[in-house]
Amino acid sequence: MARTFGPDWKYLTADGDLNFHGSVKKYFEIINKDVLEYIKDIYYRTYLNIIFPLISQDVALIDFDYDHIDRILKLIQNERGLLDQTIKSDYRHLVIDPYEYFIKDLADKSFDPSYGASYKLYIPEGDSVESTILLIPKSFSLKEDEKALKYFLSCAEEKGEIVGLAVMYFIGARENEICGLCFKDIKEMRRHPGIYYVNVGYKTTKINSNQLKAGGKTPNAPRRLVLLPEQYRFLKRRMEYIESKTGASCLDLPISCRDDHYDVRCSTNDLSVEGKRFFEHIMKMRGEEISAAATEMMLNEDNEFYEEDPTTYFLRRNLATKLYIHDLTIDECQYYMGHEIDSRRVLRSDFSDEDMLYSIYKKLLNDPLSDICML
Repeated sequence: MARTFGPDWKYLTADGDLNFHGSVKKYFEIINKDVLEYIKDIYYRTYLNIIFPLISQDVALIDFDYDHIDRILKLIQNERGLLDQTIKSDYRHLVIDPYEYFIKDLADKSFDPSYGASYKLYIPEGDSVESTILLIPKSFSLKEDEKALKYFLSCAEEKGEIVGLAVMYFIGARENEICGLCFKDIKEMRRHPGIYYVNVGYKTTKINSNQLKAGGKTPNAPRRLVLLPEQYRFLKRRMEYIESKTGASCLDLPISCRDDHYDVRCSTNDLSVEGKRFFEHIMKMRGEEISAAATEMMLNEDNEFYEEDPTTYFLRRNLATKLYIHDLTIDECQYYMGHEIDSRRVLRSDFSDEDMLYSIYKKLLNDPLSDICML
């Protein structure tokens, strides 16, 4: 900022850590320095008179989280009698932008989900980025898929992040959809007893947070996704394991919990961190494959359905490939992936019919891996 916040505001804590006030100063000096002067004046007065007085100068930025930010915004809203829309449009970005920019460099817990950018994508001379990406596999080979399935099916008693990743692999849902799931979202079909599905997308989490919200990324997010027999048995073993540890029903607990804290819901960043470990250390994925995913995501960021995280990208692409191989119709694939259905012959509501879901289930049973790991 061209103007100074003055000596009344400290930019470091007593221990020398960057605080929120310091992150704001740096953000406008380094990142947002080209903002028009009259806009800077508005921001300056807002920080000095409204935001700064509510935030302790002795709290390090690394100790902030999104719940903390939401509480600050709620205080501003209550003190000033503001509408939700005013908070979202005029205040939220002033609090969250400096935090998000600088927290990336301060802690592992602030893991940048675009981890593919840490790898270099080699472009052969004379080739384009697009043609190079096109030649790099976007889903597992059958051998790799078998390795992934066996790994996940062996993890029913592991930490919650791995379980969440396993469910992502099973059903191809997005990270925030997986984080929003509880065990009670697993339902048995009435017309086809012994066949199970998961209610996905009715509740999700805010990105980078474990706070629940209603609905998903698009109006097409709510859907029912079937579980193959070995997938359901895996989740049943997980439920039995948690109940043996807690001595109580786990139906209201999150499927994807944080470590072994069964009542603490994962955030999308938690799954990103676990996804990075899985692809690098379990699947031994090459750096250029991860880089290709990150590059393609940046090229497609104007698309309504582009993914922001390599973990989501790979697991959804892998599931989408299986849907295509197993002869699901375009309508069925679009429903399953949470995309808009192009056909006028089929409505999303048609998939509430369990016979239609059962038809998808029967097609997915053709997967050569569906009986390879019967545990």
